[in-house]
Amino acid sequence: MSVGEQLGLDDPNDGLRVLARQRWASWVERHPSLGVAAGPEELRAWLRRSAPDERDALLGVLGRLGSARGGDDCAAAGILLWVLLPGATALAHRLRRLSPVIDELVAAQLWVEARTLPPTTTGRLPARILRNTYREVRRDLGRVPPRDTLWSLCDVVDPSSRDWLDTPAPGEDVCARAELELLLDRACREEVISTTDRHLLLRLVSTSDGQVLPRRCSRGGVTAHPVTVAVGSELGVAERTVRRRAARSLDALTVAYSLHGGTA
Repeated sequence: MSVGEQLGLDDPNDGLRVLARQRWASWVERHPSLGVAAGPEELRAWLRRSAPDERDALLGVLGRLGSARGGDDCAAAGILLWVLLPGATALAHRLRRLSPVIDELVAAQLWVEARTLPPTTTGRLPARILRNTYREVRRDLGRVPPRDTLWSLCDVVDPSSRDWLDTPAPGEDVCARAELELLLDRACREEVISTTDRHLLLRLVSTSDGQVLPRRCSRGGVTAHPVTVAVGSELGVAERTVRRRAARSLDALTVAYSLHGGTA
């Protein structure tokens, strides 16, 4: 479906466009500047031949009428977006490679923009709506950092994903050690690491907890020299072997379960 179809604006005999025609005369009574067009269907033609200041003034009236913070008239918001459909369609085409449902995402954000305009909005309304829509759709798709710092630290999980099976329920008292064991158990089931690797990593974690390590240690300190030496001695293997096997296992875990990659 196109952006216009998603918004219900492609059919002139249905939905918001019918309401806009019915309400046009009352809008003109309250806002005489709208009288430059005999009806909403003539707006595009008038806008093409009008001066920029005149366009801004008329679209500003529609914007205030359609905003939930202004006139709260959905029909006015619909006609404003109908006027902007050529630009919105081009915007969706530009973003088409980012999502198979890009028309739906663009349409939804356009509606949000039109309905949340400040009641005092003025000037370059089409550019503002399309620019904000472009930015927010890309933000939804992870191409722009989220505004909320806490949200930016979260990983989005599909509700149907089996990841939920390994996630503690809200309020469940699970210590860090148990969370680690859950992750490593999962990694063994999915053959990311072996049971021997799991045992080694748990020994490294336990040993690092009892060591005084430098403030800044890579990999959480589990491959710090004092730790690998102690575990190697305990297991009867060379320190270098411990470090190599631990690094290999941590890299495998990072590739398998990190959304962003990098060093575990």
